[in-house]
Amino acid sequence: MVLVPAQALADEPPWFIAPASEQASLVARLFNIELAVATAVAIIIWSLILFVLVRYRAREDGTDETPKQIHGNNALEITWTVGTAVVLLFVFAVFWQTMNALAATPDDAMEINVYGKQWWWEFEYPAYTREGSDEPVRTGNELYIPAGVPVKFNLYSDNVIHSFWVPRLNGKTDVIPGQVNTTWFQADEPGEYHAQCAELCGVQHAGMRFKVYALPQDEWEAWIEAQRKPAVEPQSELAQRGAQLFLAKGCAGCHTIYGTNAAGRVGPDLTHFASRHTVAAVLPQTSANVGLWVQNADLVKPGNIMWQTMKNVPLSADEVEALTAYLLSLK
Repeated sequence: MVLVPAQALADEPPWFIAPASEQASLVARLFNIELAVATAVAIIIWSLILFVLVRYRAREDGTDETPKQIHGNNALEITWTVGTAVVLLFVFAVFWQTMNALAATPDDAMEINVYGKQWWWEFEYPAYTREGSDEPVRTGNELYIPAGVPVKFNLYSDNVIHSFWVPRLNGKTDVIPGQVNTTWFQADEPGEYHAQCAELCGVQHAGMRFKVYALPQDEWEAWIEAQRKPAVEPQSELAQRGAQLFLAKGCAGCHTIYGTNAAGRVGPDLTHFASRHTVAAVLPQTSANVGLWVQNADLVKPGNIMWQTMKNVPLSADEVEALTAYLLSLK
């Protein structure tokens, strides 16, 4: 049981020193400047401390030297006060310049709504609706964007404070209940980027991760077009039984599968669940892991709302197998 959630740690660490966007480069630059200034100040201070400790140490032969007393030395006090102020003003100026640059969202940026949940992320594409509906495309824990295109994120929370952080693409931005914050970035190159909630938000804060997939324009267009379509009909007998169980066991009360009677909005949209790469953002999407989540979600993410809701709904091994087959048919 201990090893199952531990798999979540075997992933790319949240590291921002290898930026993949102009915005992340600005954050890394700010960090490097502050690190250099702090290191220089530390070296000067510790060098002076060590000098005093060695020069005026107690000596065994009794020839101790008393340092010159400088209390009330106006020139010295002005020097270190002005010097400190200059250093702080320099750091503040760099910080201010960086924050202004990061806040300047391009007018032509694509918009995505981000919802911080406990403990998962929902991404909504307001400019792209489902076929035959005015409902926007939604997905969970995996954010797809076109590479080379600026993207603005509107950040929402209806529970606690979270923090939206894609280390290699931008700095952290808080996601606060009752307040809509915004941020933006542009992935310079196609790639897969690790992301993480950066604000303690409950017992599964460490598991509140997501992936960003920056795709070439043609692949992005193919992905979003596929997401607009309703769920495919299950073909195998096992998957068809799973579809029936999904409705009968109450799963539809929390999850949407567009094109079916499942229209719940509490949990992630599962319309194209099988096109994702992970289960609950912490396990690779395999038949075994999907089955584990269906049978005992608390083992994967202790405290999650699905387990609190479904722990009194018994599922046999055959039912877990059928539900797993159905979910993995939702390409």
